[in-house]
Amino acid sequence: MKTLIFLLTALLFCTLDQSAWAQTAANQKRWEQMSESEKKVIRQRYERWKNLSPEKKNQLKQRYERFKNFPPEKKERLLKNFRKFQKLSPKEKKRVREKMQTFKQLSPAEKQEKIETFKKRKHQMKTGKKFKKSATKKNLQKNKNQ
Repeated sequence: MKTLIFLLTALLFCTLDQSAWAQTAANQKRWEQMSESEKKVIRQRYERWKNLSPEKKNQLKQRYERFKNFPPEKKERLLKNFRKFQKLSPKEKKRVREKMQTFKQLSPAEKQEKIETFKKRKHQMKTGKKFKKSATKKNLQKNKNQ
């Protein structure tokens, strides 16, 4: 998730270098229509791509191939979550990364338990059960004050 945009951009350079990419007819037109700031971002990502190890490039290519074959709704969900992540503060991003690292170290059974708990909480939020609990707390406080 952390580098989804980089991944997508980097994969653009998997088989072509920047000049070859810019020379293809369709891409040349797109390149010309880009603002200087967009071109700068592409150049920076290309430099980052060039400096990756062959193993890392291979890993990114494999992830892209997997992503490419996802159903449209899964792709959209991933992109939506990535956009949400991008809006987080650096502190919040760090917390998410740490939680992800902790999750990766869990056993398959523990991971499944966490996933089930998450799904239950999500369902409670969708059905309003969580909000009913809050309403009950308000009623208790109201009755206490009377």
